[in-house]
Amino acid sequence: MPTDSEQITTVIRSHLDALRTGSTESAAATVCAEKQVSTTTTGKVLPAITLDAVGYVTLQGSTATATVRGHLDDAPETSIGKVVSLTSTSGHWLIC
Repeated sequence: MPTDSEQITTVIRSHLDALRTGSTESAAATVCAEKQVSTTTTGKVLPAITLDAVGYVTLQGSTATATVRGHLDDAPETSIGKVVSLTSTSGHWLIC
């Protein structure tokens, strides 16, 4: 069974892939209910982003934060970083 950190990395990667391809259904499956409305109504397609690392995962019961680093495929020298909040619901991590 994958660790919490591995599951968190997988959900973040899946979310980025869904946003990049414009798959609102897949994007909605990776976020908590409060975020589903904003994710499915934006209609924006992200530029190609390569996920470089998910680190500094802090677990506190059913919540977690992770530091995400990546870069734009068309500008590999441009580093992007963000802290992501997650919640575990029925054993599945979702971005909140």
